[in-house]
Amino acid sequence: ALMKQIDVPYPMPPCLSEEKREEFMAWNTKLGFPRLKKMQQHAAIMQIIAYGPSLKNTWQEIDPHGFVMTMNGSLNFLIEKGMQPVAGKWFHIHVDPRSHKMEAFDPPNHHVTYLMASVSNPKMFWRLKGHRVVLWHAISGPNTPNWVSRNDPNNLLVGAGSTVGLCSLHVSGVLGFYHFEIFGMDGSFDKEGNRHAGSHKGMEQGKRPSV
Repeated sequence: ALMKQIDVPYPMPPCLSEEKREEFMAWNTKLGFPRLKKMQQHAAIMQIIAYGPSLKNTWQEIDPHGFVMTMNGSLNFLIEKGMQPVAGKWFHIHVDPRSHKMEAFDPPNHHVTYLMASVSNPKMFWRLKGHRVVLWHAISGPNTPNWVSRNDPNNLLVGAGSTVGLCSLHVSGVLGFYHFEIFGMDGSFDKEGNRHAGSHKGMEQGKRPSV
């Protein structure tokens, strides 16, 4: 069944054109990485670790021996706190096609499975050579379903949303999880004006009042 598109009352221009993202997809789908597969639902908990400032106050509640899905700078944040990724249980999800996101893979960790959207910048796959990588397709434009059906047929297409945090929930669902514990998914600034739990090289974000 086709999903109904939700009308958003403000502009949401993509960071790169759909044509450029399809160039990335064409390159990345030829690299031979395994594709995301739907798993049977189970009762295990997925701890989703975003990089919002509240992570500085909650990271000690994370069970490093359980299932963990990090994003952006949260993987390096947890490792710097002394947590050691567990092979087969730790995942890092990525969906941003911009090259400055390379900082999240510096250095890659051999025990982490990297869930890389096919729109990711191709430079990142060179950094991840020899590591655990699974490729998945996110709906990132109106032509994505047609592109995937023509160029990478019989693979899943995830309608994941506009942020990596939303993507993490949907992809975890594909992996069979339905029980989540979420850390650092703030979407807001802390009292000191920080939007992330640590360093972040992204675009400076303007503040909007709560309504």
